[in-house]
Amino acid sequence: MLAAQPRLSGVRLAELIMALSLASDLGIGIWDEHSLRTCLLAVRLGEVCGLDEEELRDTYYLALLRLAGCTADVHVAAAALGDERQARRDWLGTLDWGNAPQMVGAIVRHHGAGRPLVERGRMLVTLFTHLSALLDTAEAHCEVAAQLAARLGFGERLQSALGQIFERWDGRGYPGKVAGETIALPVRIAQIAHDAAIFDRLGGIEAALAVVRERSGGSYDPRLAHAFQRAAPRIFATSGVEATWDAVLAAEPGRRSELSENALDTDAEAIADYTDLKLPFTFGHSRGVAALAASAAHHLGLSESERITVHRAGLLHDVGRVGVATGVWLKPGPLTDHERERVRLHTYYTERILARPRVLAGLGAVAALHHERLDGSGYHRGLPRAMLPPSARLLAAADVY
Repeated sequence: MLAAQPRLSGVRLAELIMALSLASDLGIGIWDEHSLRTCLLAVRLGEVCGLDEEELRDTYYLALLRLAGCTADVHVAAAALGDERQARRDWLGTLDWGNAPQMVGAIVRHHGAGRPLVERGRMLVTLFTHLSALLDTAEAHCEVAAQLAARLGFGERLQSALGQIFERWDGRGYPGKVAGETIALPVRIAQIAHDAAIFDRLGGIEAALAVVRERSGGSYDPRLAHAFQRAAPRIFATSGVEATWDAVLAAEPGRRSELSENALDTDAEAIADYTDLKLPFTFGHSRGVAALAASAAHHLGLSESERITVHRAGLLHDVGRVGVATGVWLKPGPLTDHERERVRLHTYYTERILARPRVLAGLGAVAALHHERLDGSGYHRGLPRAMLPPSARLLAAADVY
């Protein structure tokens, strides 16, 4: 007798990882769909360099997962930088971390710019005091990314590569001071693609090419840097702003696997735990919300499909939390109006992260309602009682409990 085939969920593995990459982009404070663009550039550079299908597949998924450890180091980053997301987006993301004079100069120019002199002085002292600890968090970032990859079903080769994402060709990276060709090839390719995507945003292809030339032999493998410069028109031709999601889906090398229903549940649990690392008091929160809401759905006599939906929505409901600066969540006193508005955005972020494909969009539509209230006083939509389905009401109660 043939074994029963697992029921498929309607979600491709690539789609789930792409959605996770949107959350990572928010968490790191970089532009929307940055990891998707990095992935496209990395795959095209890999093709130019003659990588085989297996190497291209590793490159594809490493580019999407390389920022996934962002929830591991946010506490240190927030202590050092204040609004860590804003700092990373405004100036930290463009720095060559192996160039100490450039780093110190950028810190002095940018950190606390526009603040009163005494306040800015305190901010600079705080940052320089925490700078060593901030650099040391590279190891935690790598560990979280590698562990997440393991839980999502990726093999040892990709996990090991994710442990090297902050290494440099010249051996001055973090955390292991690995150098040269000892660094996994997909890592060396994704490093160039990541920075090229940033500088293309800021100044176009010429700016991207200039930084690749400048950092060749330092941050980057010079052979790959040369190949990137030589093939730039071909590489950038597929990295445009329009239809990035579809382009990345089409670019997936090798087999295109659809998750089973069981695999989707397991992967949603992994994303829940990743989300809850954002704050020291939330670990286990998303699992707890999911279990409580699903149990309540069963006792209320909701259908099996509704119970599954509310459980998965509970696991994913807080993924948008990573898009709000840690300092806001951890602020000991009352929030300002501006800070409250930033908090209210996290449900919106959840909905947008899960907006594609259709199955995830259905979960996101429920998950994003977990701060709505029957009297219409909730957020982010302020929906009244009549527009809140039972699943949303259960999720809201479970979240508060």
